Amino acid sequence: MPKESNRRKTRGRKKAPYNRTIEKAMEFIWLPPWGISPDLYKKRNAAIINVACRLPDDVVEVLEQKADSFYWFIPQEWVLAGLYPFPITFEEYQEEDDPESDILKHCSKVLYLSPNLEKTSFAIAVASVAHELAHIVLDHPTAGVPKPRIYWANEKAAWKLVDSWGFGREAKKHDNLYKRRERDAKS
Repeated sequence: MPKESNRRKTRGRKKAPYNRTIEKAMEFIWLPPWGISPDLYKKRNAAIINVACRLPDDVVEVLEQKADSFYWFIPQEWVLAGLYPFPITFEEYQEEDDPESDILKHCSKVLYLSPNLEKTSFAIAVASVAHELAHIVLDHPTAGVPKPRIYWANEKAAWKLVDSWGFGREAKKHDNLYKRRERDAKS
C-alpha cells in the first residue's frame, strides 16, 4: 500500500512547492546579513525563510546576483527611534531626466519589514516579503516614483510576479486586508 503524503491538500489552489530545505535557504547571501534568529521578529523571520524555501530557483539566482543592491531593515517592535547606518547600494544622478547632470547621489535601497507585520497573519507577512523581493527582481525604483500611474503599474507587476512564484493565496489575503482597511476608512 503506498504511503500517504504528509503534504496538505491544496484543493486545486496553486501553491508554491518547497524547493529547498531551511538549511539550504539559510545559505543564501541575499538574506539579512546578521542572520535569521527564531527568537527575534518571529513572524517576519519565519516569513523570510518561508519565501526563501519556496522561491523558484531562477529567482533565487537573480536575488543572489542582486544581494549587494539592497539592505534589510527589520526593526524590533520595542525600538521607537534610532539612527541606522545603511550601506550605499547604488548611485544615481540627481536629475534623472537630465543626461547632462553631474550631481551623483549615493543611495541605499532598503527592504523594510514593519514591526506591525508581527500583528498580521503569517500569510500576509509572507506576501509582504515576496512582494518586496519582487520589486527588487524587477529593478523597480525606490520610493519617490513621480507619477501615480507608474507606481501602480509597478505594484501590479510585482503582485503578478508574486502570484507566478506560487504565492497567490497569500497575495489574495494581503489584497483582502487592504480592501477591508479602505472600507473601514470610508465608514
